[in-house]
Amino acid sequence: MGDSVGETLEKISEDIYNLKQEIATLKEERIGLIEDLKKIKEEKRNLIESSKSVFEEINKKKDEKNAILEEIKKLKSEKDEIAKKIEELKLVIKRYEELINKTPNGQSLSSLKKRIEQLTWKQQTTPMSIDEEKKLMQEIDRLTQLYNRLKDARDAESKLMEAKAEYTSLKIKFKDIKNSMQEKIKKFESIKKEISSLREKINGISQKIDQANKEITEISNRLNQLKASIDEKYEHLKKLQEESAKIKEEESKKKESEILEKKKKIAEEKLKKKERLTFEDLLALYGEEKDSEG
Repeated sequence: MGDSVGETLEKISEDIYNLKQEIATLKEERIGLIEDLKKIKEEKRNLIESSKSVFEEINKKKDEKNAILEEIKKLKSEKDEIAKKIEELKLVIKRYEELINKTPNGQSLSSLKKRIEQLTWKQQTTPMSIDEEKKLMQEIDRLTQLYNRLKDARDAESKLMEAKAEYTSLKIKFKDIKNSMQEKIKKFESIKKEISSLREKINGISQKIDQANKEITEISNRLNQLKASIDEKYEHLKKLQEESAKIKEEESKKKESEILEKKKKIAEEKLKKKERLTFEDLLALYGEEKDSEG
């Protein structure tokens, strides 16, 4: 084998070795990236599941918030209705108090009634002048009006007590509803904050999912590049191996030809010297001719 051919084969062998090393390195990188891709995809799946869970929690909180809002509206309606009744009762109490305050003190219903009956009897049974009868009738009217006012006042006192009792009860109920509303509003605001916090959590998860998608795209692109590079290097490797095999085959044929030529010369020398020829000598002398004829 000539020095030039040997150097060529050595160079090809070196290139083949380097290519195999490069392919191995690229494959190793590819395997690592595939593992990274699997991990990132798994993380993405977990993030998506987490986001679903958070969305479910948000929906639950929304339902809870809406339910509390309805309760607040109902309580407000009750509170407004009670406030209206309280204002009405204030007027009723004021009217009863005014009626009671206008009624003269020191009078009793029984004494007034007795006096009216006496005067009425007198008017019916006692002869009197027109002026006297007129004055008597006026007195009866005055006492009757006084009796009615006093009777109304007595009724008003009873009704005033009832109105004040109802007023007190409504004020207590109003306060209880107001306190309940404040608690509900406080809870409502708390849930709103929780929903806001959960939405921030969703935003954080979404950002992580976006980042995962970005990394998946980058790794996928790199894997495609690696595949193309590996395929290209395999193609180059194949050509180098074919070239090496071709050179070796040519060198082998050349070497065989040289050996055969030497054997032929030896056989020809023997033939000239009329020495005995071996089978190999005959093959060297005539085998080539047969090959050429063939």
